Amino acid sequence: MRPSGHCRSAFSADLYKNAAMAENTPLKNPWPARLAIPVVAAALLAGACSKSENTTTAANGSTTTAGGGKTTQATSGTGSSGTTKGTNKSTNSLNGQKVWFQGFRYELGDISYDSSSYVVTIRAKVTNLGNETASPAPPVALVKGGEQIATGNLPEHPDITGGKTVDAKIELNMTSSSIGSFTTDGVSLVFTMGSAYQEATVPLDGKGSAVTLEPVDQKEAVKPITIGNVTITPKSVEVRYDLPDDHTIEADAGYAFLLIRASTKNTGSGIVGYLTQGVKLTTNTGTYTAEFIGDTSVEGSQTNEKTSFYFKIKTPTEGEWTLDLTDQPFGPDGETVSASQKITPSSKGTTGTTR
Repeated sequence: MRPSGHCRSAFSADLYKNAAMAENTPLKNPWPARLAIPVVAAALLAGACSKSENTTTAANGSTTTAGGGKTTQATSGTGSSGTTKGTNKSTNSLNGQKVWFQGFRYELGDISYDSSSYVVTIRAKVTNLGNETASPAPPVALVKGGEQIATGNLPEHPDITGGKTVDAKIELNMTSSSIGSFTTDGVSLVFTMGSAYQEATVPLDGKGSAVTLEPVDQKEAVKPITIGNVTITPKSVEVRYDLPDDHTIEADAGYAFLLIRASTKNTGSGIVGYLTQGVKLTTNTGTYTAEFIGDTSVEGSQTNEKTSFYFKIKTPTEGEWTLDLTDQPFGPDGETVSASQKITPSSKGTTGTTR
């Protein structure tokens, strides 16, 4: 789930290097592998795409498709197009297209190109989905025809309080071989830590489908479980591709996380704790052991409102699941007890990147 010392192509190495140089910091944790352009047509379920056929005409006379569309480059000089002399700008908008990546949600807006600096700018509203203050730094690239034409990041990395949203911008520097006029035709914005990880992809021209990595709500599928003196009540259950409280993690390609946040009520008199290796999820792709986040214990006659654990599961995630809690010390006087629950997951949303 974290970048490691895998082999890297020129693309991923350059992307990491450019992002690091932009912050004037030494390279850390080089990204693995080459950039893979996701085969999005085979990787989506219902509701994963965002595309509109509505069109508007820009001030420079170009036609823009809502949600991204073809746009022509404005000419140099001063005039109603809003460009300044000596600077060419081509603009359209992604009209609020949302992407989920590394514990942040990006709501993408206007696109512009400044040919004097060879920089593509995409406006965005960025929401911190975690509980703690964090700073977004998504590694991004523009790709056309399978080739990288620009790399970038957020030029400013604002500290965002958990749950809050700020206005920001993504800046991408055109590569030397791509400098010149810029249009969104055939160009995709890719959020990527390398092809070994889940990647979000948004076509800038509005053609084709987006891989947004939107979480899929499963709360209705998982019911409260009473096991001995303990009752576990889910607060939120999601299939997702990142962990909101750890902004360094993105799921491996071909995998997702089932993240469960719950309350754990202990009606017994003594402290109890989860036997973590006994908490497992079985899907049609295998059996997976839970990884717990934070405190796993509960005092007697108390409730832990911050129980949180996840399973790293291989996709696809369709089909019936089984959640097992085996040999948990939740019985009288710490006796071990077990419980099991059948789960039928929702399949709404995106499947992310598949291998």
